[in-house]
Amino acid sequence: MKRIHIRRGGETLGPFRADDVSRLLNTGQVEREDLAWTEGLVDWEPLGRVLPLALAGEESTFPGVRSRRDPSSGETKERRWFLFELPFALLYPLRGSGCFLLGGLALALLFGGFLLTIPFAFRSPYLWGLVLLIGLTSICYYAACVQQVIRATASGDDNMAEGPEISNLHDEMSRAVLQIIGTTAGCLAPAALAWELGRRGLVETAWLVPALGAAGLVCLPMALLATTVLGAVSAGLRPGVVFPAMLRSLPRYLLILAFMALSLTGAAMLALELMQRLITPAAAAVMVPLILYLGLVLARLTGLIYKTSPSRLGWFG
Repeated sequence: MKRIHIRRGGETLGPFRADDVSRLLNTGQVEREDLAWTEGLVDWEPLGRVLPLALAGEESTFPGVRSRRDPSSGETKERRWFLFELPFALLYPLRGSGCFLLGGLALALLFGGFLLTIPFAFRSPYLWGLVLLIGLTSICYYAACVQQVIRATASGDDNMAEGPEISNLHDEMSRAVLQIIGTTAGCLAPAALAWELGRRGLVETAWLVPALGAAGLVCLPMALLATTVLGAVSAGLRPGVVFPAMLRSLPRYLLILAFMALSLTGAAMLALELMQRLITPAAAAVMVPLILYLGLVLARLTGLIYKTSPSRLGWFG
């Protein structure tokens, strides 16, 4: 991951890791308007534009940032139309090491599930601990991969994102899980609050909870994109960031929502069909890799919103 140098108050600070810069921004120790530089840039640029570049670890495709590859161009790649990219997103998780990544995660989760089928599993705390370790590690690693897919796609990289760096594995996995859980919980919090108020008889929940839940799911992809690109859950939960971006990219965003709805519906129907026709382990062997695959496709589509129209979102001026 690239290192960032920052100019502030007449001094040059750093170099910093990109996630450290995100924390400095969140605490107000640096500002997005401060000048910054990282490998691949010709000149100093505002930190708000340089940070996503360093997070992605690639040369810039963000507006106004020039690379050494082509000083005469404001971009290292020509952004292609979203509809042209759309069908290729289905093949994205299968590129490069994607098949090994999906296969490894699926095998780990299936192995954890298999351990629970052992007759004495429920009487062995050690086996429960092993299953919990395998499950949590696999989920955290997958969450980090999802964020890396969004970052890499937003930066213009068409290659399947690699997994988290071994040297920084714990930090990357924990940050990804906390950001994804925090963003998801924030989007669904109004529905949860309405359900709790309805349980106490304070509001009518027959329509309110489903409506708020649906609204939260509609906002979730853009909120995850904002959290990943801007580096903070607070950005992904800020209405002034998420709602204008949804409206400015409405046609693209509606396509992603349609894909998400079709994927969830199709996966649920397939799961029911497999459970009826196959034994549970065989059904799980099909469904687990499929769900992991669909998650990476959705991450790719989410990143494409930024890749194909970064200036339209208005996040970096």
